Amino acid sequence: MDLSSIAQLVSLAKDLLPALGAVWNGEPEEDSTQQSIRDIVKEKYSLLRDGVGASSMRILSHLEGCGSCEPSLLILEANPRAGKIAFTAREMLRDEFVYRLEFLKVLGVISAAGPTEYRISHLGKNFVREAKCRNDFPEIFS
Repeated sequence: MDLSSIAQLVSLAKDLLPALGAVWNGEPEEDSTQQSIRDIVKEKYSLLRDGVGASSMRILSHLEGCGSCEPSLLILEANPRAGKIAFTAREMLRDEFVYRLEFLKVLGVISAAGPTEYRISHLGKNFVREAKCRNDFPEIFS
């Protein structure tokens, strides 16, 4: 991803965070607020898509169903092989992984849920909905 794409994503997230960065609490797709958010996501999907790869989408998909999770659990969703590496290497990987979670937080697709946990945001939930509608990420949503 080039620097201008990152700048656009950060600008988009900054503009949307006050309204969309709030934690998603199970509101149905038919909810009027969710429909408004979905319209924004449809318009900006490709911009968000540039910042969310398959492993990040696995994280979003997991958060969609689990509520809040700590990085040590989310890392296994992003990379199932992480559970097979030595504890010290996993701790080093965890620090780098938290950086990825913080990037997703800057994009506005996840939110902090306490000091060490993360949850999917309204923007993230609607991004996942749109990805499913577009049949994007078939390796995840098959």
